[in-house]
Amino acid sequence: MNIGIMCAMKEEYKELIPYLTDVHSSSFQQFEITKGKINHNQISLILSGIGKVSAALAVDYLVAKEDVDLIIVAGLAGSLDNKLQIGDIVLVDQAVAHDCWHPDFIKNWNKDIISCGSRVYKTNGLLLDTLAEATENFELDFPERLTRITKNKSSQIVTGAIATGDLPVLSRTDISQGLLDVYPAICVDMETAAVYQAAVLHSIPCVSVRCISDIVGHQQSVLAILRYVQPLCQHLASFLSYVLPVLIEKQRKFKEG
Repeated sequence: MNIGIMCAMKEEYKELIPYLTDVHSSSFQQFEITKGKINHNQISLILSGIGKVSAALAVDYLVAKEDVDLIIVAGLAGSLDNKLQIGDIVLVDQAVAHDCWHPDFIKNWNKDIISCGSRVYKTNGLLLDTLAEATENFELDFPERLTRITKNKSSQIVTGAIATGDLPVLSRTDISQGLLDVYPAICVDMETAAVYQAAVLHSIPCVSVRCISDIVGHQQSVLAILRYVQPLCQHLASFLSYVLPVLIEKQRKFKEG
């Protein structure tokens, strides 16, 4: 198995490298790439850069240059749900671009299309089920520094929808009017929907795992991310190091038939 893991920010990217063996780093155009292994499976870890275009181009690279069997997009996200707190983990089950045109007839939404062109992309069912099973009885403790900004000492691990856009979301009004009335987003980011769209075009299974870094609309938590981005990324990397071997093994057996 050859697994592509994509991160948008340097902090997300570098915290995953210590979990790889036989590491070799390189660059290609705007990307940084670190290759290594987990359980004898090849990992191609790529630093894509922030935003939808960079993310889609990184998918093209992983498919064309690394011939990956599976793509995992991992990083931080902002919470739209009061039940989600900083440090919680979201297993993304669907994604949509929130900064596309969403006219008044958005309420005529069907299962696959929101308005004229903003498609909802669903996570590969096998990958999502595997992640859910692997974490069913798993408790992920916070690094000590994170306990200063949360009342909890461990993460919730939840499944839910994400909305993606190229601009930071500081309040719910930054999301296209009416979208949140019909689309059940619990968090926001700047890459996932673009990764899913590109992965669909390449017929590559894809899954997104996000760690909540701030609460949309709470200025204090937005500022907190600047102080706690490193431990949040360490927290996410620790989670991925637990689930990746399970995910890879399940996907390998599925591919072998």
